[in-house]
Amino acid sequence: MAESAIASLVGAHVELELLDGTRVSGLVYAVDPDTGHAIVCTPLEPQRTSADGVSVRPRVVFAHAIRRCTAAREPSWPACADLELVSHAAEPENAESGGPADANDAGERLRRLCALLERHRVPFDVYDHASAPAAAETTMPIVELFHALRIEPPYTARTCACENELVLFRVRTLLEQLD
Repeated sequence: MAESAIASLVGAHVELELLDGTRVSGLVYAVDPDTGHAIVCTPLEPQRTSADGVSVRPRVVFAHAIRRCTAAREPSWPACADLELVSHAAEPENAESGGPADANDAGERLRRLCALLERHRVPFDVYDHASAPAAAETTMPIVELFHALRIEPPYTARTCACENELVLFRVRTLLEQLD
């Protein structure tokens, strides 16, 4: 299927038939302009629907896996603007930093991060903010993995920095276990 066909349906309710015979119904939330892969929002069970709108779970559908795409005739749930994406964030976030609400939360998260890394046998070092190589201005320690990846406070997937995308992806996936 041509990537442009699904790209033209962003914001529309669709029914997709995949190459393996699976059917996916939902709203096309976004389409990657380079690959043509789509994010399709599918509604959660009715009992998990919020009072303000429909709660949905985003699902990535790879462009090469789509056999057929048709616009849904009668969607049973609202348009894109009314959707509430399901978030997996467990901590309250500070609007300015996007991290845990205070230093105590970051300290607890650091402790849990170190325990998680030890449990998975990932080699890491914890640097004091003054001794960390190329340290940012922070009072909390910085965690370094494989001498390549840095995790700065508040120790979330968004505060990881690494030039190796594979290492970065795998560590971010591991950090999801903290949430």
